Formats: sequence, structure tokens, C-alpha cells
Amino acid sequence: SRVIGQRTLISMWNYAGSAQAFAFFGRLGPVDRRRLLRVLDRMAAHPPAGERSGLKDEAGRELLVWRDEGIEILFWLDQAARELRIVEIDWSTAP
Repeated sequence: SRVIGQRTLISMWNYAGSAQAFAFFGRLGPVDRRRLLRVLDRMAAHPPAGERSGLKDEAGRELLVWRDEGIEILFWLDQAARELRIVEIDWSTAP
């Protein structure tokens, strides 16, 4: 982050979702949609956030998992594009 005048600007990453992620979002009601967007914004503000999931995608990229507000997001970091590539979103089963 950097300071301009009295404001601190946070360098956020963008996020891009798979068809499954968009379908999950589409099934949510308004309150849960806002909750998911809050979680995604927090995630984008703190890369490389997430824990190793032990999974890889079809291209062999290591997938990370982010759990927040009862939501679990499986993703990989695209460093060159500064994007969080969201592979899957679901309700968290972790405590």
C-alpha cells in the first residue's frame, strides 16, 4: 500500500472466476452475495493469501484455499496478471 495525502491506497489484485464460481454466486440470495463479495475483496487485498490445499488443477498449478465467513474458495495465483483465478467456491466444512 502507499500513502497519498492522508489516504492509504491498498494495492488490490483482481479476481476471475470459473463457470462453477459464477454458478455458485448466481444461486445466492442478496445477503449471501454481499457476504461473498466481502470475502473476495478481503482475499484480493491480501495476496498471496490462502493455504495450500494439496490439490492441483489440470495444468498442474498448485491450488490454494481461502476460508472466510463460512465460505471456502479454491484458487490459484496468476502473478503476471495480478489475478486470483477462482476455480471453485462452496460453503466451508472446516471448523
